Amino acid sequence: MPVSFITLHRGEDLRTARVVAVSVDPEIVTYVASALLRDPDYVSSRSNDDPVVAAINQGRRKALRRVLGANG
Repeated sequence: MPVSFITLHRGEDLRTARVVAVSVDPEIVTYVASALLRDPDYVSSRSNDDPVVAAINQGRRKALRRVLGANG
């Protein structure tokens, strides 16, 4: 069965970032997924001139909703 998890990284950039913490706690995963869905900058629903970026944003929203459904 698939599991959702959250990781916290720290570093100067993506290349040097290291994992600080990992959680599979469904309450933490649900909290973070819900917060991301409420953040308009993370999964912007505004129209985008780039169809690839628009598709990625749409996919993120759908994936986060599925995570919430699996944990709720």
